[in-house]
Amino acid sequence: MPSTALRHEALLYGGRAAWLAGVLDFIGPGLDAGDPVLVVADRPRLGALREELGARGAGVELVDVHRYGPNPARLIPAWRELIGAHDGAARIWGVGEPLWPGRPPSEVAEVRQHEALVNLAFGDDGRVRLLCPYDAGLGPQAIRTAHDTHDLVATPSGPVEGPGPLVRDPAAVLAEPLPEPAGPLPSRPYGRTGLGRLRRAVAEAGRGAGLDEARTRDLVLAVDEVATNCIRHGEGVAHVRIWREGGAAVVEVRDRGRVADPLAGRVHPTPGQLGGWGLWIANQVCDLVQMRTSAAGTVVRLHVRPHLGRA
Repeated sequence: MPSTALRHEALLYGGRAAWLAGVLDFIGPGLDAGDPVLVVADRPRLGALREELGARGAGVELVDVHRYGPNPARLIPAWRELIGAHDGAARIWGVGEPLWPGRPPSEVAEVRQHEALVNLAFGDDGRVRLLCPYDAGLGPQAIRTAHDTHDLVATPSGPVEGPGPLVRDPAAVLAEPLPEPAGPLPSRPYGRTGLGRLRRAVAEAGRGAGLDEARTRDLVLAVDEVATNCIRHGEGVAHVRIWREGGAAVVEVRDRGRVADPLAGRVHPTPGQLGGWGLWIANQVCDLVQMRTSAAGTVVRLHVRPHLGRA
């Protein structure tokens, strides 16, 4: 009897040859069976895989991971779309590499959240086998994420069976605290009548951080959506801090409410839907969105750089 649960595996590798060998070993049964095979990685790795597969790879869908930008929250919707194109398939094989050298710590933390929530988004889809390669040279935080969020981790010394703690309880990742920014920062409260003042303050901060008018509008839109949600569904007040970090303008919106849906912002709202748009819109226009929610309340950090994404 086929499994009724997602199989979510990780590959710890060193060097492109090890990546290629691990990926080929994983997708081999899918190629042999004629199943859909989807590989989301950077262009050099996709090129190496295409060359190695030759004519055998004609049916393999190769997708540049950078098309989705730096925000890991966009990856689950992308996988929903890729997998959804194969509704009739008995099994689907996917390879996705969400972490690469040069990602700043804030993005690395959100890759961890993405990997944990994959177990929630696809956990009951037994058709899907997903492999997530991790360059072992990225350090202990990446290795910890691999072990905490997967059913099995393939290492140079052999497989390590899970499941990791964030496979058993994916939503627990949403309570992991965010680091405090450097230096004391004032927190200002804004109620419904203060949203205009908030928009002006955010626009000024965006321009001060070097954002052009288009990127400033993106930041103002995202903050307005998130703050309005806080005011409408929380205690009626959004507490806001603004700073610069790594070339980005960062706005933090905090309230005492709790987000009930762990996948909020990662599921495309349906046309005409009332509610559920705020975090989705923020994830589309921001370079990074960090959300944490617990009994203590909810915090959302919105990062916008002068240009969307990175080349």
